[in-house]
Amino acid sequence: MSSGFTEGPAAEEETLLQLEENLEIYRKQQKQVDLMLQSDPKNTQILDIRKDVEEALRITLGKIAEKKKLEAEADERSYVEGAFVEAQFEDSQWYTCRILKVKEAKTWTVTSIGYASQFDVSLNRIRPWKPPMSLKKGDDVEAVNPANNLFYPAVVDTVTASSSVWVQFKTSRSIEEVPLTHVRIKRAGAVKRFREDAPVGNNKPSRDKDMDQREKKKLKTQKWKERVKEMSKEQESSRKEWNSFMSKQKPKPGRPNTSIFSSKGDGKVGFSQGP
Repeated sequence: MSSGFTEGPAAEEETLLQLEENLEIYRKQQKQVDLMLQSDPKNTQILDIRKDVEEALRITLGKIAEKKKLEAEADERSYVEGAFVEAQFEDSQWYTCRILKVKEAKTWTVTSIGYASQFDVSLNRIRPWKPPMSLKKGDDVEAVNPANNLFYPAVVDTVTASSSVWVQFKTSRSIEEVPLTHVRIKRAGAVKRFREDAPVGNNKPSRDKDMDQREKKKLKTQKWKERVKEMSKEQESSRKEWNSFMSKQKPKPGRPNTSIFSSKGDGKVGFSQGP
């Protein structure tokens, strides 16, 4: 009797994905065998097939556990000072972080990107950082503004071949090159803000209040300097336009080429009299 059941691909070194695919195959086969046994529970051939499938499941589960253990050990070796990782905060959310210090007993001190907060995490709350998937021009994202290191709404402008992306911030309209570690896909279900210049703060790690005030003051000062600079440029442009206009004016016949606001001989300012 032909069982009609097949084993997964035999490979000397199967990847975790292949092992998980094989596991799914064996589980489906186990369900099919159980259905056959319901109609013929004493069929020795079907019972033998069931034993083979159960053995395949046991071996595959063992391989998956071993593979995950090896990958976890490899990941742990990469958790060094300065490395970017994903860490789970006390709100159970995962955030992109940078490792500040490697402590004893498999514990790390990290700082969250875009929130300026530090916290300790254990091995079960840290994992390798993964870059945002399939970013393209026009995508809505949240990116860290280099001016104050906070997340702001932005739009992808150019995707580079390196580990960075050019984004345009929605408020300032400035275009900045930002590392991929400082960009994240816009979060689904985020609280709608009425101001696009408000930092993204939905489910964010707690931050030091004094640091918040310093950052706000710094940003306000920077915006004021930019405004003063713009006003100076506008005044200079207006002055040049006026000088250009006056240089093109020709005096009318019979009238002196003097300003209507020129000073008279007696020191008073008024209209000049004609000849």
